[in-house]
Amino acid sequence: DPLLMVWVTSALFAVILSAALLRHYAEPHTRLYVLALVCFSWSLTFFIVLLLPFDLEHAFCEQCRQGAEGLEKDASSCACLPNPGIELLPTCISFAYGTTMLLGYVMNDLLMGFINSGEFTKRGKLRDSLREAAIFYVPAAAVGLGFVLWLVVHDGLTFTTIRALCRALLNTIGLFILVAFLGYGLVEVPRSLWNQGDVLGQLRYLQFKVAVKSEELQGARRKLDETLELVKATDAQLRNEAASSTSQGYSRLQANMAQMVARCPALAAAAPLATARESDGGELKAGREGASPSLKDKSDRAVAAPSANRLPDRLTHKALVALHLRLIKALASDKRARGMYELYVRQGLRQQLAVEQYRRSLSRWHGSSGCSAPHSEAWTETALVLLKPLAMRAAAVSCSVLSAVFVWCEGTILLDGHPFYLNLSPLSYLFQATSSGGGGALNLLLLYIPILYCAVCTYFAMFRMKLCDFYALHPHGHSDASSLLFNATYACRLGPPLCFNFLKLIHDQDLFVEPPDDNPSASKVDTFFSHTSFGAMDRIPIFKGEYFSNFAPLLIVVLSGFTYINLGSEIMGCCSRCCPCLGTPSFSFDEDFNDTRIDHGERILASEQQALAEGTPLGSNLQLLSGATSDSEEAARAKKGRRSVTRWNRLGEDNL
Repeated sequence: DPLLMVWVTSALFAVILSAALLRHYAEPHTRLYVLALVCFSWSLTFFIVLLLPFDLEHAFCEQCRQGAEGLEKDASSCACLPNPGIELLPTCISFAYGTTMLLGYVMNDLLMGFINSGEFTKRGKLRDSLREAAIFYVPAAAVGLGFVLWLVVHDGLTFTTIRALCRALLNTIGLFILVAFLGYGLVEVPRSLWNQGDVLGQLRYLQFKVAVKSEELQGARRKLDETLELVKATDAQLRNEAASSTSQGYSRLQANMAQMVARCPALAAAAPLATARESDGGELKAGREGASPSLKDKSDRAVAAPSANRLPDRLTHKALVALHLRLIKALASDKRARGMYELYVRQGLRQQLAVEQYRRSLSRWHGSSGCSAPHSEAWTETALVLLKPLAMRAAAVSCSVLSAVFVWCEGTILLDGHPFYLNLSPLSYLFQATSSGGGGALNLLLLYIPILYCAVCTYFAMFRMKLCDFYALHPHGHSDASSLLFNATYACRLGPPLCFNFLKLIHDQDLFVEPPDDNPSASKVDTFFSHTSFGAMDRIPIFKGEYFSNFAPLLIVVLSGFTYINLGSEIMGCCSRCCPCLGTPSFSFDEDFNDTRIDHGERILASEQQALAEGTPLGSNLQLLSGATSDSEEAARAKKGRRSVTRWNRLGEDNL
């Protein structure tokens, strides 16, 4: 069956894509059940998007056949793909929709809470996860139940209508997430491709990132040292309390403390990185473990713990759980910071070679004009080096055109309803013209191009989402289980809204019109997705009248404008005053952008290149770049007009 083969191919493509993304992001020793759940979540949301073109193609075909029957023409003239098994499409859409809602709002959150718990037993982790979930879901359920009771008393709604309303509220959350991601991705995807064509700009960017990652690495090492000192001091205090007590109540605390201390010698590597070695494909081997100092080596510094790390007068199980959670986070941050620093150092060194090769090819190209033709191999190498940036720029221009079309379509959805009734969507007119003869392979291909680009922009933003560095995906195997589950939770909420938004873009109500009165046997053709709770949002109270679904896409236009003028980074900078983890140094590919981190990063790359040549462990001679700031940061600092305070000199810190 050709159609069934395409369905199977789509499902396999979704699974293979999810597995490839997991291989790229997940840590090597991530638990299998976490990998399986994340892969299933990603595959399901990808599969929903891949099903929509089949749904639309089948609707085009049915509309063409009904039109041919009304005109007493041969229905075989309609171009349609073989559709045995098409009756499974509503079941697949309903199953995928319900499963993604279950994963996105319940299961992934519970498992993420289980993994993030600082408890020492599985039972304790499960209890902690349920407690964390109850903190949000119990008040939300109470408010929702009160709202439902008010609707029942005030408007007399039935149970079926209330259930549809609850689903619509969940759909609204997903739609707002889609608005944020798509508004960002429609601008950043073309911009990222354009910047990839800037060879010299990429080198400056990597030098900047090397300097930033060196700062993060030093900060992670310092926090890990402080945590290890606190663990040592806590262990000593617990021993003293247990020795002076005659009760047996400390046996459980000592067992928990032993479990915590067992993590430290093997994993708490606040020392230099292990010897840097490249893999066969030039990839990085993440998570190297260098020589780990034992806790006894830190006993002298444990006594002088900072005031923020002051021990309680009496140790309890709750205090050990909090310390265990802090230790887990410190170990993960140190491991991630070391891996990301090494990653950007190697990328920077490779980009230096690429810049040198680009300059040689450019001079060879200019030198060969007017002279004899160069050697064929040299000519091929020169052409490939020079054409790659041009190809990236051409791809950026093509994506910019698609993004402009999408932004235009999103902004004009509002005019589709009362009182204008205008359809200004180029995509709608395109599919009105191509669907007049039915569906077919060409229509299916034309449907896949815009929806896949829309999905790429959305998931591009999703995979680049960072929340205080803890729930952010890091490439080359540096993403922990919590970050993967956090991302999978949002992925489950994006599939149905993405399909709903695409149907609004093409004005599906204009594509599928009511059948003529002279053909009573015909029924109105519609997509199967329109019969789901997401597709029926326009018929649900509060959302009735298409006001919400027409105004919400307008936010995509606003967010795209904010992203284009880089207003989002300014807003994040303001928010960083209240939440410092949101404030991250930003880089601009503008030629007038100046930042001392670029110069510091260049010196770090030169030092690390020499260290690699000598076989020295990568990062062993790393120095923190004190005072490296951008022009905008200096201006903001001067604007505050505050007296500068003495900064901690990290260059003199021991064991860095």
